[in-house]
Amino acid sequence: MRIEVKTGYNLKLTVRYQEKRYFDSHWRGNMLTWIIVSGLTSLIGGLLVYGISGTVNVDFLVPFAAGNFLYIGAADLILEIKKSSDVRGNVSTFVAFFCGLAVLLAMRFCFPHGH
Repeated sequence: MRIEVKTGYNLKLTVRYQEKRYFDSHWRGNMLTWIIVSGLTSLIGGLLVYGISGTVNVDFLVPFAAGNFLYIGAADLILEIKKSSDVRGNVSTFVAFFCGLAVLLAMRFCFPHGH
């Protein structure tokens, strides 16, 4: 399996953009510390996987990471729906989430993996 470095950079920028909202809150100092720690663990994990990828099969890590992202998205969705009393907004958020899952499923069938 080949993973592009550019994809990793794009993912990191997406995560940074998502965390920007915390900088505008009163938790700025505390959040900045945890964002730096989180970034360092990503770097350490990436270097570790890169180091062992020549000797150990690490193909299972990409689906594992994808599952983590789906879990985080679903957990945020449930919290957002639970906080909001707007039924129309909740339904549209729920539909958008499942449309995203449908796109992932469609990509799975359009681009089967190679072995």
